Amino acid sequence: LTLQFLGNHADLDAVAAALRHVSASVGHAQLGGGGAFPSDRRGRVLWVGCTTGGAVLTQVASAVASAVAPLGYEPDAHAFHPHVTLARLKPPADARALVASLDASSFGPSWPVDEVVLLRSFTKPTGAEYVPCARVPLT
Repeated sequence: LTLQFLGNHADLDAVAAALRHVSASVGHAQLGGGGAFPSDRRGRVLWVGCTTGGAVLTQVASAVASAVAPLGYEPDAHAFHPHVTLARLKPPADARALVASLDASSFGPSWPVDEVVLLRSFTKPTGAEYVPCARVPLT
């Protein structure tokens, strides 16, 4: 679940130091429902949302954005919507049938929202690989 994308040239040490000052509520989140960005009819990204914990995740994302702003990282122009990306559709496709299968019911276990993990991503022919660089507990 991405709270803020920092780009390919992030100063990881400076970001990790800034994240240590993030103060946000601790809570729980659970997956459920879903959709496609930018629309179900012409989906480029298939995603699953959160049925619980959205407010906590939004608060954490806002706190992260505030913490890294002094380092020159601009907040995303789009409003934050907590979600997990399931697939990227290339080319964009009609995703209505897939979205319909993701009803609003919760699924899977809930998980604690109690830390921020700074990840570095590497693009490989087989897909992205994510490597944790820092773990910062929420206070």
